Amino acid sequence: MNHMICLRCDCEEFDIKEDAVFKQTYREENLIVHTPGVVCRKCGWQTIGNNQLDALIAATKKEYEKVTREA
Repeated sequence: MNHMICLRCDCEEFDIKEDAVFKQTYREENLIVHTPGVVCRKCGWQTIGNNQLDALIAATKKEYEKVTREA
């Protein structure tokens, strides 16, 4: 993982979280997306690393398709 600094507490130590939860907006739909991410060891702030962006995009698209199919 590249060097990261927490935007909330300036901590530089993160752990990988396989089932991180992110709020995403896609095509005006508010979605809750589960995907791998990283979490600050000190304050718990979650984000994604550069190598996790493709997984977030795919999970967002999948959740959008699920929500619009149910509507």
